[in-house]
Amino acid sequence: MKQDSGERIVPNLGQGVRRFLQGLSGLFRFLKAIVQGPLKNVVMPTAMFLRYTLIKVMIRGWHDDDYLIVEDEPALGETLRAYLAKDGQAVLATSLAQANERVAQISPDVIILDLSMPDGDGLTWLAQWRKHLTAKVIVLTANDEELTMLKGLRLADDYVVKPVSLRVLKARIAKQLPMTVQQFGAVSLNLATGQVTKNDTAVVLTAAEYRLLAYFFANPNQILARDQLLAALWDTREQFVADNTLTVTIKRLREKLEDDPAHPTLIRTVRGMGYFIDG
Repeated sequence: MKQDSGERIVPNLGQGVRRFLQGLSGLFRFLKAIVQGPLKNVVMPTAMFLRYTLIKVMIRGWHDDDYLIVEDEPALGETLRAYLAKDGQAVLATSLAQANERVAQISPDVIILDLSMPDGDGLTWLAQWRKHLTAKVIVLTANDEELTMLKGLRLADDYVVKPVSLRVLKARIAKQLPMTVQQFGAVSLNLATGQVTKNDTAVVLTAAEYRLLAYFFANPNQILARDQLLAALWDTREQFVADNTLTVTIKRLREKLEDDPAHPTLIRTVRGMGYFIDG
């Protein structure tokens, strides 16, 4: 009898992460089936939410967004790099040639782009790269000429004129990024780090508990049938899953997340129908 092994998720521990990712293989097969199947118009938002969550963990690891700062002024470039490094990996390129190398190296989520670079024009560089980039691009320049701004806004996602405070720039960046923190009541799930907290205190979940919570968060305020949850989170085609596996996992989640597990207010039961997360 094969059941979920219940490994604890501990970021940055290779063995634990590998086991956790192995447990997601069934979920990926499910996502592929529903995206290609007749229900694709119904389940596509859910599939895309989970795809972002899981691919970010599997490909990029347990860290936040990657930033590329293309800026030829050393002092400003280093200030930006140090400030953004608080939220993830931040890399500085002081020329467009160096920017070409950095894009290939880190596949950034956000590019902060100055226009007046020593080896060329930033907008010309962006025009060449735009169709190959998945990154959000924010132009940061002292050039406030209307025609340049209009061209910049056609190519980039935002255009910010220097000088600008770091806090304002960070807010502009945040508007361009997908939401990485989901919260219901006192419980939050950070998609970038995989961390779950209750009242700002970290909660350690097993792989099965994490998968289940992420699925609930992706489908708020809708009843999820037991069969739907089992098919989504366990590969029932390739392994036998005990009938009480879901019940036990939900019980343990409630014990960790609810103020009163006997009278849950977060993960609720609808008799004869399934469960839903109350947002």
